[in-house]
Amino acid sequence: MNIHVSIVTMVLSATVIIIVTNTEHATLPITLGSLQPIQLLLVACLLLAGLAGVYMKNRPRSIYLIDYACYYAGPTCRFPISSFIEHCKLMPSFYDDHGIQFVERTLHRSGIGEETSLPLAVRYIPPSSSLDDARAEAELVIFSAIDDLLAKTGIAPSTIDILVVNCSVFLPVPSLGDMILNRYKFRDDIHNVTLSGMGCSAGLISVGLARDLLRVRPAAQHGAHALVVSTETITPNFYKGKNTSMQVTNILFRMGGTAVLLSTSKSMARFRLAHLVRTNTCADDSSYNCILHEEDVDGTLGINISRNMSSSTIWYELAYIEAKSRMRKGDRVWMLGFGSGFKSNSAVWDCIRPAEEVDKAWAGCIHRYPVATPTEALNSV
Repeated sequence: MNIHVSIVTMVLSATVIIIVTNTEHATLPITLGSLQPIQLLLVACLLLAGLAGVYMKNRPRSIYLIDYACYYAGPTCRFPISSFIEHCKLMPSFYDDHGIQFVERTLHRSGIGEETSLPLAVRYIPPSSSLDDARAEAELVIFSAIDDLLAKTGIAPSTIDILVVNCSVFLPVPSLGDMILNRYKFRDDIHNVTLSGMGCSAGLISVGLARDLLRVRPAAQHGAHALVVSTETITPNFYKGKNTSMQVTNILFRMGGTAVLLSTSKSMARFRLAHLVRTNTCADDSSYNCILHEEDVDGTLGINISRNMSSSTIWYELAYIEAKSRMRKGDRVWMLGFGSGFKSNSAVWDCIRPAEEVDKAWAGCIHRYPVATPTEALNSV
């Protein structure tokens, strides 16, 4: 409404000026042909100024990435490949000889390093999938990542306007978003959204939702801020059966989570969001069934999966690139996330300022990556 009023005001002002300057030489009504060149120029400038104001007011606001933090478990939860294989051998009811061979082959070909971690509940024999253990894992991962992000940025929780959390197959009540609000005492008017069932592409889906919510926020002096939290909880989803396609989640998924701070303000920003695209192929049956939460023939619940990528993986990969000192100012980063449904999400970021310090998740082990794949694993079928 204010934009339209401004345009009408500009046009009326131009008309009044023209009438005043033509009272001695012209009669009403005034036509364009009766105007002098300087008067035509004045009208054109005022109209262009009005159109420019409309464009500047209505164009989508740029969204910036202030910083991000990846969860680092430390030595307490570290679970090397050899320990995982030994652990599987101690559970013959889940892993027979064929299953152990599948575990070894998959692990050695996966590129998983020796610094990955598993929650304590998964180390029990048999593993625990209780709600309390699942909530404890979620709190440990999420709170640690948020604490690191707040320490990095110096942002106070009271300045955050939007919270978006995604976790595919763990949705407690109260929600994970409510859990975060309770811990950090965010404002009462914060926009709080928790996404579930969106699969491993949910990290970029959350970024897209946060972007849209930021753009409709009223303009503020220091910009609006959105906190995006992406994680997958291992404890409640550890498969206790012999179906190898469902065992893939046990083998490949590890503890992980990220906290990301987005803003409409360029101050302190490290990246600018240039593009964000989402594609769904859910209408195709083969795509829809590629990742399916279902029971096996014995009635054991698991996730039938043929490919894997956690929703927080893209941020660990970005941190990996920066830890390797490969990021430069002006570089363009392309993020790709794939998830159940089947969904593909693509984001492009322009680097404004590379990281000054290596993210905690890679600080002590980046020199040991990439992981060398054993020759026998590559040759195995």
